[in-house]
Amino acid sequence: MTPLETKDAWMSYQWEQGGGLPGVIVLLSDNDDNNSNDVEMVKTQKKNGKRRLFPIWMEEAIVDDNDDDNKSNKQAQEETIRYKVTDMGLFSTELENNSHSALVRFFVDNNDKNPSNTTTTTTTMVWDVTFQSKSRPELWKSITQQNIQTATDNLASYSATPYVCKRTTKLKKEKSRHYYCQIVQLRIA
Repeated sequence: MTPLETKDAWMSYQWEQGGGLPGVIVLLSDNDDNNSNDVEMVKTQKKNGKRRLFPIWMEEAIVDDNDDDNKSNKQAQEETIRYKVTDMGLFSTELENNSHSALVRFFVDNNDKNPSNTTTTTTTMVWDVTFQSKSRPELWKSITQQNIQTATDNLASYSATPYVCKRTTKLKKEKSRHYYCQIVQLRIA
């Protein structure tokens, strides 16, 4: 997979659907228009790049996405996504506010010297997370490493399996703020 294809898979599976980790991911929108088209609402939510993680109530937002820089070059050598936690949710007593951020890099692995494989691009993903804890730093480091390892293993599995079906269900919240949640995803080996 190229860096752009890998980034797109990460956005779809990890960001929008939770990457196979336990919990529910809800994409957020600030649009107050109750009469807006559902398809347009989902596009806005993906563009805004905000999500809430349940049951921990943590909110994350994409703060930098080099998508616009490489649209004309589908074979870009590197793609990046930068996000931060904007609301610590239930972890506010454990982690410092505004200290959690991450940079996810996708780049061509120039060390892949397999001569029989000249048509396939090997992409390396580096997921760099930083945060400050109020206490128990080794515990939070271990939890973060485990979650990222599981999410990357799941992404590799997701990318290798053909896509069959996807369903989105709209969940409404009072005061016209809309949430969307991925309900069904079927894949076959």
